[in-house]
Amino acid sequence: MKNPKKIKKNDIMPYLLSFIIPTVIMGIAFFNLGIYPRGKMTLLTYDLKALFLALYGYISEPGVGYDNILHSMSGALGGNYYSTFVLCISPTDFIFKFVPVKYIPEVLYFIVLAKVGLCGLTCSVFLKKNQKFTLPGYMVVVLACCYALMSYNFMYYMAPMWYDAIILLPLIALSLEKIISGIKSPAFICLMSLCIICDYYIAYMSIIALIIYMVFRLAEEDYGLAGSVKRFISFAFHGLISAGISMFVLLPSILDFERGKLSEGVNTETGDMIKNSFLDVILSFKPQSYAGVDFNASPNVFCGSLVTVLAVFWLLSGKKALRVRITALIVISFYFLSFIFGPLDRVWHGFREPVCFSVRYAYTFVFFMICFAARGYSRITELKVASSSAFGLFRFLFIAYTFVEMLLNGSYILAGIGTECGYSLSSEYKKICDVQENLVPYEDLSHPESYGRVVANYKYSNFDGSLFGYDGISRFCSSYNFKTHMFFRSMGLNSIYHSLGEKGMTPPLASLIGARYILSYWVDLSEMYDPIKKYDVYTLYENNSALPLAYEVNAKCVSIDSEFSDDPFANLNTVYGELFTDDGEVELFVPVEVNRLSDELEYSFTTGTPGRYYMYVEYKYDDVDTLDDYEGDWEFMHKRVARNYTLDGTDTGEYGNNQYSYCVDLGLLEGDRKYFLSLESTAVEEGEVYICYYDAAAYEQILSSVNGAKLIDIGKKGIVMEASVNGDSELLITLPYEKGYSVYVDGVKTEYGSYRDSIMLIPLKSGDHEIVIKYFPPGLKAGLIVSAMSLICFVVWYRFRRKSLTDSENGNDL
Repeated sequence: MKNPKKIKKNDIMPYLLSFIIPTVIMGIAFFNLGIYPRGKMTLLTYDLKALFLALYGYISEPGVGYDNILHSMSGALGGNYYSTFVLCISPTDFIFKFVPVKYIPEVLYFIVLAKVGLCGLTCSVFLKKNQKFTLPGYMVVVLACCYALMSYNFMYYMAPMWYDAIILLPLIALSLEKIISGIKSPAFICLMSLCIICDYYIAYMSIIALIIYMVFRLAEEDYGLAGSVKRFISFAFHGLISAGISMFVLLPSILDFERGKLSEGVNTETGDMIKNSFLDVILSFKPQSYAGVDFNASPNVFCGSLVTVLAVFWLLSGKKALRVRITALIVISFYFLSFIFGPLDRVWHGFREPVCFSVRYAYTFVFFMICFAARGYSRITELKVASSSAFGLFRFLFIAYTFVEMLLNGSYILAGIGTECGYSLSSEYKKICDVQENLVPYEDLSHPESYGRVVANYKYSNFDGSLFGYDGISRFCSSYNFKTHMFFRSMGLNSIYHSLGEKGMTPPLASLIGARYILSYWVDLSEMYDPIKKYDVYTLYENNSALPLAYEVNAKCVSIDSEFSDDPFANLNTVYGELFTDDGEVELFVPVEVNRLSDELEYSFTTGTPGRYYMYVEYKYDDVDTLDDYEGDWEFMHKRVARNYTLDGTDTGEYGNNQYSYCVDLGLLEGDRKYFLSLESTAVEEGEVYICYYDAAAYEQILSSVNGAKLIDIGKKGIVMEASVNGDSELLITLPYEKGYSVYVDGVKTEYGSYRDSIMLIPLKSGDHEIVIKYFPPGLKAGLIVSAMSLICFVVWYRFRRKSLTDSENGNDL
């Protein structure tokens, strides 16, 4: 009789090795680049640096305004934050609550390694527990490591929350086997619900893959039409309960699309019919293939030459039923068609073109490859040659080669990411943390009387307010308020539909949105703002002209429906006129005539009054037909983001890139003098050039008469303020106009309106008032109710199922 302890040890060892080996191999690949705790480099690059890092910082230390998991003012004036969290944050990320911001990269390093190891662990459980496979322990480990170390996991470590779906997919598929066998599976409901809650976007791709897996397995088992339909109905029931339990995540997120992705004018689809050539797809199966982060890159499907050989061997060999062979080929063909044809690829991505990170569902294809490879090895063991010593030696060498191959492939991909995107230096990150810690006036921001927003002319992430715990303007996420972003774009900030920056901030706009503190790198802003503190080459300024969070405006602005022009200076004049004057006539920015001298983007203009001048070059989308002429010209394609300017042959700076333009401070210019402007650009087209004189006196005169509200309290629970108005009026609250806010005036819930569908307006009667503002995401209450009801149904069903099984075992069949 076998020793029970030995049996248990033999069962556990493959699981341990499947976790440890991928962790070590990925750690070595990082180490080769200088990425390790206290190393020269950090993991921070691309979206991991631009967005996810900021959310981890927010978990570590939320902002000092109305900032919590439901609502945040840390970017783009504020608004819904719940949808951002459920889209971008994994439950494991809440560990950052106990991690200071300065040490986030080190903890993130261990989280990424642990999640890669868990991918191997769950795959080994699937391979070992699945009755369709008869694999020896060493092959379980090898295939599990190939799953964990697939190119996808190296390429997309920049989106760590996606790992959750990759970890859970094998376990969900294993629990699905019970449904396929005709048995109800509570484990499937629990795991599928967890997958959706962790990341509903990637879970959507897992669901498509599981439907395909169900079809394949039903064909393989041949239960007949009636049996297959019965099992599919059961599968749908399990899926429906899982979706119901997850509704507190799904419903608010779907409704959030109304203010962002589904807003009028938002369309990121290229409409390309062909995404990749067949040859591109085939070449993606070879090791050391770097696809890149662009949206039209080839799929990251490499998971080891051994897996490819075994999968192909199984597809082409044996006496399996014709329906199984055909179904398997259909599965492979469907994936190939998805990789090649744009419309099918967009179905996988929620019927949209991804902005970057191509073929995000590639991990599901790798899962099928692992399944086919496991069947292939089982087939080999049935052959006589499998018992020969020569085969044993060949097997050992091939397995050893596989681990080396996976390391080299992963190292190659990480190096490619470094070349294309660059890794942030550890010293760079610690330096910016020190700068923010020493300059941001956190103590002042925590007091209502000195509260204000903070803006900067530099950035580390694309969401620095969230990262460093203050209320700023810059914001970058797939969950966004489209109209608010476009409002800021019209005012001259560097903004596109899903991203908002702080470049292009002019004093009138800074005051309008309550930007009380200005952080500056190198540039001296003492002509416009009062310097407070200096640290290294960074300076903190105070904007004493900043308006409070809420202030009285012209009541007529409620009914305005005119469109902005392409000139941000004219738009700023318009906004100040509409908000603060009866006739709408304001000229904070006085236009200057600009003359084009040649087709080489050379211009001249003559100043009038001496003082500060600003420039804006109208952004034009690159002409697609013209860009096609440059296809293959990598020097041009990589440089076309450059948009620089030269004034009188000196003072060169940037005025935009290949996504947007923004207002540029030309500095203090002499009066009655002719200046020559040259635009240096690789863009195929530039728009109108606008240059204006900034009339600071007119600006100060308008602000001196603005009636502001007094902020009483602002914190995690809401905003409280007092306002006094002489007649029926409108109070503009510099919060985004969107659903979910509850506004109480003197204890009575009041409907709020908007200024240009972008900023909140509250009607007030004459007199003194107390205003309280709170926020609750639309759909969350209904989602919680549906989730609770679904959970109750699941518990009742589970208890009934257990009672039925107990009665059946006791001979009391119901």
